[in-house]
Amino acid sequence: MTLPPLDPSTIAIGLAMIVALGIFVWFFVGMQMNLTRGNAALRWLKDGLSLLTEKTSLRWLGSSVIQLTMTSPRAPFKHIDILVMMEPRDVVPLWVLTYRQGRRDTLILRGHLRRAARHEFDIVDRHSWSGKDALAHHTPDAWPRSESGSYTFAAENQSAAGVARELMPLAQRMGGRLVRFSARRTVPNVEIHIVAPWRGNVSSKDAAQVFKDIGEALLPRS
Repeated sequence: MTLPPLDPSTIAIGLAMIVALGIFVWFFVGMQMNLTRGNAALRWLKDGLSLLTEKTSLRWLGSSVIQLTMTSPRAPFKHIDILVMMEPRDVVPLWVLTYRQGRRDTLILRGHLRRAARHEFDIVDRHSWSGKDALAHHTPDAWPRSESGSYTFAAENQSAAGVARELMPLAQRMGGRLVRFSARRTVPNVEIHIVAPWRGNVSSKDAAQVFKDIGEALLPRS
């Protein structure tokens, strides 16, 4: 018995349904992966938050970003935002694209100091997603630049460059790979990006203390 040939439109509809089902399944799987990683990051952050503030507001922005806001933090800050930026695993094309661009699960800390920072500089891993973004859109072209390994240093003057190099080892003690460390007189005065420190051996209390120490070091000297 010979089966009748399939209608091309039927084949197309079937393939479309398979693709749609695959996209839906991957969206669910990717979302669950990010929820798991996000909750791991929050568990890690919990102990360190008490060193920075008494109260924190939290919200999920989609399935790839968690935002924590502290409007009354402890000195030397008067406002802190923390973002847990995860890879967009729920959208396969975007995930592949951003992964190739160097995006990884990253903790972003942005601090507004009680007085403006005394220096302005950028330290960025130029191979990372956030490092590329900083160099393209946030680092002034007029700032002299130098390189060391995968890092690019840019600063407003030699004094600021010296401070940047002095503080970099401190920032690297926060766990994970440092991919951006910026200081500005405008807010946020301090911005630090670290790849998934919750997967390392550094506690969030130690990381929070380092963040405070960096803030103190950037305050103007009396």
